[in-house]
Amino acid sequence: MSKMKDRTREAIIPNAHTFEAAESTMLTIQEREGYSVEDYLEQVERIVHMTFPDENRRTKIDPNTWQVRLLTQEFVGVQFRPMTQLKVFYDEKGLHITVSELDLDMPPQFQVDSPLLKVEGILKTATRLPRNKVILRGSVKMTLTTDLPAPFMAIPGVQNVAEAVMKRIITQLKQSLEAGLAKDYEQWTQRQVATPAASS
Repeated sequence: MSKMKDRTREAIIPNAHTFEAAESTMLTIQEREGYSVEDYLEQVERIVHMTFPDENRRTKIDPNTWQVRLLTQEFVGVQFRPMTQLKVFYDEKGLHITVSELDLDMPPQFQVDSPLLKVEGILKTATRLPRNKVILRGSVKMTLTTDLPAPFMAIPGVQNVAEAVMKRIITQLKQSLEAGLAKDYEQWTQRQVATPAASS
């Protein structure tokens, strides 16, 4: 990503404004005996592909990192398509999604210099119910710190407008996950049954 820079370092942004949005989810999966939901969640590449099915919008950088083009967004009449870098991994606490790089890809007159983005999300097993039903709970928080261009700062309620855009982005990701996870888990188990040696 040519415009991206390392956002993990500490930085001071003049006239910085911080915007936040958060979302949570709860999913129910019918677990198949011998094929645990936890084993499925370890298939991070499969889950990334399920969440972002359009392969033209994602590029794999390393085993746990993808460059992803998000859907077109609109901010006070200005359309843009953010590009971000996701790190997805699984450990004993659950499936983690982190983001620390962002290119808003806005028109030149509205370009935002060096926005600092922090996204932390997790999806994990919360409860096991009778008849092999598994409840998954997830949460994600997005924080964006940036110096907005003057035309934006003149807009009344710009804080609420910006946070509504952020909320819309993470809601779109949540809906994609909710719509596809249970079905993809079932497809994964069917593949495991048909080809036990398959790794994903």
